[in-house]
Amino acid sequence: MPASAVVTGADLGIGGAVVRGLRRRLAPGAVVREAAADQLPDAPAARALAASAAAAGGGGVDIVIVHTTGAVASGLRMADQVRDYIELNNHGVHRLMAAFSPVLRDGARFVVVSGALGSLDHLPQGLRDRFDGPDADLPQLARVLDGYVAAVEDGTAADQGWPAWIEVASRVAQVAAVRAFARAVAAGPHRGVLVNAVAPGPDDPVEDILRVATLPDGAGPVGIHAAAPLSAVLPAAGPPAGTRLPHGTLIVGRTPVPFMRARLADRSVNSR
Repeated sequence: MPASAVVTGADLGIGGAVVRGLRRRLAPGAVVREAAADQLPDAPAARALAASAAAAGGGGVDIVIVHTTGAVASGLRMADQVRDYIELNNHGVHRLMAAFSPVLRDGARFVVVSGALGSLDHLPQGLRDRFDGPDADLPQLARVLDGYVAAVEDGTAADQGWPAWIEVASRVAQVAAVRAFARAVAAGPHRGVLVNAVAPGPDDPVEDILRVATLPDGAGPVGIHAAAPLSAVLPAAGPPAGTRLPHGTLIVGRTPVPFMRARLADRSVNSR
C-alpha cells in the first residue's frame, strides 16, 4: 500500500520545503497531502484532512508533520492577538491530534514543529504543574490555555506569573500536548508510533524536521538505498523501526531536551 504523509502549513516557508523534501525522500507511489494555513484548524477540516490522507494511503497515515503558522505580530498588543494565536498554534494542534489518532498506522510518525521555548524552564515554578504530569491531558491543557487567554485579555496575566511574550506559554503548551498525545498513543492500538516536537535549528531546519519524521528503507515508508551505511542513514533519515525513543520529546536542532532540566538535576542530587 502507498505511504501517506500530511504537512500542515505547507503553503508557508519551512512547510513548503518540508513537502518538497518528503516527496524526494518517500518511496515511489507515496502520497503527500498539503494543508494551507487558512484550511485549518477547525475540527471538520482536520477530520476531512485525516480521512482523505488515510484513504490515499490505503486506510492509514504514516507521517503527519504539523507546521503551525501563527506568528506574534509586532506593534500589536498581546491582548489583541493572544486569542487567535492560541487558537491556531495550540487548539488547532489538539484538533489535528484528535483527527489523526484513529488513522495512524503502526510505526507512524506525528511531529509538531515547535520552538526552543517549549521547555518548562521558561515558566515560573508556580505555573509548571499545569502543563506536567499524567493528568495534563489535552482537555486539561485546553482549559489551561483558555484561562491563559482570558488572563492576557483582562490584564491579569503578569500578576499570575505568565511571561509577557505569548509565544512562551504557547510553545510550552505545544510540547505538553505532544507529551499528552504520546501517552495516549502508547495506550492505544497502534504499535511503534512516535510522537515528538521539533524546534529546527538555523543551519538546516528542513532536514532537522525530516529526520524525525521519516524512516530508513525496509523499516517504513521512506526509500533510502539499502546499502547505505547505518551511520550515514540515521542522521538523515531518522530512527529505524522498533525505536522507542525519543517519544513525547522536544528535539531542539538534533538534540532531545528534557521538558524540565531543573527537575532532572534535583533528582540527581536527591538520589545521592
